[in-house]
Amino acid sequence: MAFETPSPSELADVFGLLANDLRVAVVRELWLAFPDPLSFSALRERVGGPDSGTFNYHLNELQPAFVESVEDRYTLTYAGRQVVGVAVSGRLDGRDGPTVDATPAGECLSCPATTELRYEAGVATVACPECGLLAAETAVPPAVIQSAERDPAERESSRRESVVRVVSDHLRRTAERLARGFCTHCDGRVDATLVGDTDDEAVAHRRELGVRFDCRVCGAEPRLNVGAVLLADPAVVSLLTDAGVDLRERYAWELAPLLDPESARTTNEGDESRLRVTFAVDDERLVVTVDDTASVVETERV
Repeated sequence: MAFETPSPSELADVFGLLANDLRVAVVRELWLAFPDPLSFSALRERVGGPDSGTFNYHLNELQPAFVESVEDRYTLTYAGRQVVGVAVSGRLDGRDGPTVDATPAGECLSCPATTELRYEAGVATVACPECGLLAAETAVPPAVIQSAERDPAERESSRRESVVRVVSDHLRRTAERLARGFCTHCDGRVDATLVGDTDDEAVAHRRELGVRFDCRVCGAEPRLNVGAVLLADPAVVSLLTDAGVDLRERYAWELAPLLDPESARTTNEGDESRLRVTFAVDDERLVVTVDDTASVVETERV
């Protein structure tokens, strides 16, 4: 079944439903009560709303987009829960969100220096101040940063380390979702494509290592290094385990054997291209072959 993206006017109508303080208060109270539904009288009392007629009008306006009625009780729809989650995460308004100045963020892949993480306007960037290498750049909701900074008794250095760690974990989770075929923006299905033979802007250390994900629903086109895509593959996990590499102790952008494999070669098999990469950790080596959709077709320990 084809998915039709809502038109601008349809989106305006939906978002317009929340352009009222009373309706926002209704959604908020249903969020706080979820998963328990609330009766009309209980919901009105919690909101502190006006007369029942006015309150009923605004409650009806929120249905069926954000609120649903179940046996004369009210609860949020999936869309209602999502819109509240987005709002509290800080995605809708980053003007007063947190910022993080240059913070040490692990080893550089290209030189002996230490990379630095910066966070501003909802974007986390990890780069090397010496060689200029951009190790990572990813959108991170302000709530992710704020949740890592909540302990006021924690030393400043510890808080900064917590922020770097949570950004790394968020980036790894993003890569896992994309690798499993889900858009990180709308949860729609995505199609992966190697970008080595295209005119796409390079997103990895070398063009042939880049992967683009095209969302079938919202049209987003996030990009990743092929090493990040393969991070959860059983053969790769086995390689790291045998080499004593604990992913929980390493930042996502520090995994040099995966993010910058020592050899990468593109071959053609019929009408399809293949990318063959060799990952080496100490004396352990793994050759992984992926097709043009970044799916693993063969692995070999050598």
